[in-house]
Amino acid sequence: WGTNNRTLALRIPTGAEDSRRVEHRVAGADANPYLLLAALLGGMHYGITRQLEPAPPVTGNAYQQVEAGLPVSWQDALTAMDQATILPEYLGVDFWRVYRANKRHEWQLFNQHVSPLEHSWYMSAL
Repeated sequence: WGTNNRTLALRIPTGAEDSRRVEHRVAGADANPYLLLAALLGGMHYGITRQLEPAPPVTGNAYQQVEAGLPVSWQDALTAMDQATILPEYLGVDFWRVYRANKRHEWQLFNQHVSPLEHSWYMSAL
């Protein structure tokens, strides 16, 4: 997180007090806005109720400074979901189990599809 830093997942723009907000800069247009908001609020609630101190704000280019990040592949995201302990508490264990299974199934279907590009690459080698 940081102030006025567009290289971070959570940005707090500076400006007038009546326009203060937190910008979540990770989710794309394909994200479910209800699940996204529930996850963000759950994470905030978890930290507040346990009186966790946030890390200091990052300044400068976070791409060059921050080592640990979000998963960059669908498989890595599924592995992270399998290891999650906090979010299932907030979204409900049954929902979490079904949602994970659905995302794993989507990933399997996606990987079964051969794109036109893959077809042309491999057919040209024959």
